[in-house]
Amino acid sequence: MPKFVLSCDVAKGKSTFGLFEFEDGSLKTIKRPRNYEHNLDGLMAMYNDFELKDREDVLVMMESTLVYQTPLVVFFKSHGLENVVVENPLLIARKSFGLTKTKTDNLDCFRIADYAFRQQWEKPVQVSKEQQEARTLSRYIDSLLSQATVVQNKIRLYLVAVFPEIEKIAGKSLFSAGFLNLLKTCPHPQTISRKTIDGIVTAMAGNTKRCASYQELARKIKEVSKTSLSSVKEDSAECLILVDIVSFYQSLSDRIRTMRQKLSELVRNHSLYSVLTSFKGIGDGIASSLTAELWDIEKYSNDKKLFASTGMAPGKEESGASINMDLPIGKKGNAHVRKWLFVAVQSIITQASMGRGDERIYAYYEKKHNNDKKHYYAAVVACCHKLLKQVYHRYMVLLKTNELIVY
Repeated sequence: MPKFVLSCDVAKGKSTFGLFEFEDGSLKTIKRPRNYEHNLDGLMAMYNDFELKDREDVLVMMESTLVYQTPLVVFFKSHGLENVVVENPLLIARKSFGLTKTKTDNLDCFRIADYAFRQQWEKPVQVSKEQQEARTLSRYIDSLLSQATVVQNKIRLYLVAVFPEIEKIAGKSLFSAGFLNLLKTCPHPQTISRKTIDGIVTAMAGNTKRCASYQELARKIKEVSKTSLSSVKEDSAECLILVDIVSFYQSLSDRIRTMRQKLSELVRNHSLYSVLTSFKGIGDGIASSLTAELWDIEKYSNDKKLFASTGMAPGKEESGASINMDLPIGKKGNAHVRKWLFVAVQSIITQASMGRGDERIYAYYEKKHNNDKKHYYAAVVACCHKLLKQVYHRYMVLLKTNELIVY
């Protein structure tokens, strides 16, 4: 146990700092909590006021606030305080609040210090700079993908008024380059009806090479444009907005493509990336994001602990003689890992149905979903467990023997 704890209640641009000592079973205040700005002058004033240079065995503890604590961590480590802990605020809150909830910056400082001295806690695993960069990039891509989904829904919404029939013709290819190019240049059916088949093909191709399938699609689009039930005119606000949203979606797709390329370059030489891509149905995008989130899975002693860390393990309820093993998953782990594992299994199932996915995972899914009559989500979660177990096994073998197992 450290002799002193410098507790920091972190906020945007400033923080509340207090210095405490644990003596005779109680918390003793050495320096009462005070506010300091997040700049060099403010932090140096705190460093001198609390006489941190002359104190030994100081633990610096603060709650994680995503990014606001980053300059503090850098400052403390650059001034010789290596024992810095950034803790999950949920863990501190669970141990601190009593029957009455009172929350102030000064009281939070006391609670953080009390947690540091009294609770059984483990120092969080330090994330390497390479993993931090990959994880930051992966989560930025996640936010871009969420934004892209919102934009897709808006495009569908405006198509109902402008050109409702084109979505049926496009199907799953509605957001492909060809249809986006067409919607950007010729969003209204009347505009399309005045074009020739070759003109529609040229509009779909844009600045790229013509695709062989465009000719047949152009005929269908030309035919349906003559009888389209459009509820707005060519010069309507809806057409203008649709063109603008399509242009925005294209630029957003370019940004996602660029960021994915950069992430792939960061993780491509990692052993875990090689293991993940060895599974049929898992492509570069899924493997890159999973590698960024999982990284060094050898720190787990077995695959069960690895799976438990994702929060996908089903709950268990026991009371007297009754035991319920079919509770929902806990969701107390890394949400990003859960998402990408789920997407990976879905990709494998989709690809396997076309003869290109991992047969072992797909067979397990068929057993759970069809034979055991499990719900789709329950079957996919079970497959996530099986996939992660195989990933762990292949990864550990690769580290030991330098040979990648592929079934």
